[in-house]
Amino acid sequence: MLYVVGLMGKQDLTQLSTAELFAELQERLESAQEELSLIQTRSEAVSIQKAGQLIRKKRLQHDANQQELADMSEVSYSTISKIEANNPKVLLENILKVAGVLGLEIWIS
Repeated sequence: MLYVVGLMGKQDLTQLSTAELFAELQERLESAQEELSLIQTRSEAVSIQKAGQLIRKKRLQHDANQQELADMSEVSYSTISKIEANNPKVLLENILKVAGVLGLEIWIS
């Protein structure tokens, strides 16, 4: 007998054709990979207090100065400066623009 044990319990897969079995296993593998990716992302998360430091680090990795990042993000130079200094008076919309340009995701929970 061929069984797959997972989050949905034990399932008998002996009634499936080879193609159906392959599709089922492929779907479960993709689901597991997505979950692993989320776990890794969460483990790399930083608090809002460190977000400015992370943005600065990513900017420097892209060999961009603050004005260049401001231009790419369509925000002002002073906004970039405030974000990197963790100034609380920055609009979330602007933080999202800058993070997006740098390939960062913002999670709010």
